[in-house]
Amino acid sequence: MDDPIDPDPDPELTWPRRRRPGSDARVLEPIFGAYYAARHRLEDAAREHGLDAAECMVLAAIKTDLLGPPWAIRRRLGLTPSTLTGVLDRLERDDRIIRRSPGITGRRFEIDLTIAGRLASDVAIYAIRSLEAEIAGYTSPDERIGAIAVFQACRALDRPGRAHP
Repeated sequence: MDDPIDPDPDPELTWPRRRRPGSDARVLEPIFGAYYAARHRLEDAAREHGLDAAECMVLAAIKTDLLGPPWAIRRRLGLTPSTLTGVLDRLERDDRIIRRSPGITGRRFEIDLTIAGRLASDVAIYAIRSLEAEIAGYTSPDERIGAIAVFQACRALDRPGRAHP
């Protein structure tokens, strides 16, 4: 089967890429199903530690990039600002994070993990890696890279006219 995407010599200049006429694989149903299946599995793993799936993903993102700004977490996970705010509110209420104005760096606020947050983030990372390993047992590296590309394309849908993410 021919590649349905017309190759562009400079993908930074054109996004979304121009499509060739003809049929293509449908992706919305599998994306929708994959989201709910992965979320359900992560919810099950996180629940026994007092977390939900979104909290797991946010804690892991904070732990892997302690100096990263909140907008980077939103972008990395594909969250809306209100969703991230809600998750951060719950994590702060449960004494897993501390939000404060940095003053010097000029960012709106910094996020630091508390001791409980560091422990919870370790649990979250373990749960995520376990699920990733299980998914890897069913897919090839190329298929997983393709999933990342589809995520980036979906994220670009919210940013029309901008360069490739």
